[in-house]
Amino acid sequence: DKFRIVIDDGWQQAWGDWTANDKFPSGLEQLATDLKADGFETGIWLAPLLVHEDVALTAEHPDWFLADTTYNHITQGPMKILDVTHPGAAGHLSQVIEDVVSSGFDLLKIDFLFVGTFEAGRHQDKTAIESYNMALDLIRQAAGPDTILLSVGSPPVAGFEYVDAWRVGP
Repeated sequence: DKFRIVIDDGWQQAWGDWTANDKFPSGLEQLATDLKADGFETGIWLAPLLVHEDVALTAEHPDWFLADTTYNHITQGPMKILDVTHPGAAGHLSQVIEDVVSSGFDLLKIDFLFVGTFEAGRHQDKTAIESYNMALDLIRQAAGPDTILLSVGSPPVAGFEYVDAWRVGP
């Protein structure tokens, strides 16, 4: 039997800056390589629709986020929400997912997805659920068919066609 190690929140520079922090000085690719060499399958957590308001991306591309809407995380503070109806934000989301998967992780624990359903001004005239489904489709396409997507903090049923598993509860 193989066991899977899933790296949870705390590995990243900041929410929205999905690069390894000082706790992982060799980077994600080396971490995944080491885990696989020890016989483990690999997984990693991320909240791909949220970007902490202090991350440079929010100032560089303010039009990539839902208008006049934020999510206030209980410990991390205010977060901007990617508007995947904007082509730049959609491309950014896809690139983040591709980068993490190419580092060697075959399970993505994608969290706080419910923020994709917030009603807000968007680049394109889409409903919140249409936008949510766009985000999950982008994530699925970028992750590829062999990557397991574990949906956490997401509405039931709406995204089931895109994910492989769904965790309910805290």
